[in-house]
Amino acid sequence: MKKLVFCLVIIACLLSSCTNKERGKSNLTLSKENNVSNDFFSKSKIESLKFKGRFSFIDEGVIERIVKLHVEEIAKMESGTVYELKVEPVDNVPKERLVLGYFYVEREKIYKILPTKEHKNSLKKKVLPEESTIVCQEKEIVDSLSKKQKGEHEYLSVNGEQREYHLYNDKVTTGYFESYIWKRNVGLLFYNSGYGAERDLVELKLLEE
Repeated sequence: MKKLVFCLVIIACLLSSCTNKERGKSNLTLSKENNVSNDFFSKSKIESLKFKGRFSFIDEGVIERIVKLHVEEIAKMESGTVYELKVEPVDNVPKERLVLGYFYVEREKIYKILPTKEHKNSLKKKVLPEESTIVCQEKEIVDSLSKKQKGEHEYLSVNGEQREYHLYNDKVTTGYFESYIWKRNVGLLFYNSGYGAERDLVELKLLEE
């Protein structure tokens, strides 16, 4: 009889142990879920928007098209998600110029990351590249240079429900420039990048419904 009771106790303990392990696995899965939301970035909203696209290249002249953006999830990080933003294919526009970049979206900030193979591999390993740049947040970023100074200017301004990020190099006439304008609960309103005199220009303006 004692042996029977002992066996029943052992079986009960084993069953209890298995149940706890399953609960542990379930909790672990839930803790890894990433439900971070950002008022300025929603994958579904951005993909539903239409933009007036303007593309200027030496060999093709100016190309104007109504385009949409494709948003692809690249990696889930500890505090947010990384997405790739790119314009749908446009004839005679280089594919690499249609990629806006990788964007690490946290609850309060959006970081821009250059879309290189090396950076993509780092992101999939949960490592955020050091070259990442904040392009949207609640707090302004002041330009380190005055308007009169020549060089690489970079700043982020807060205008009501909009956040504007601007980068430009006026040290040379062919300097690179890049801008993003985001609106709360809408997403991307405006984007452009290129070089002086609108060389290799990519410009997107949100079409109002």
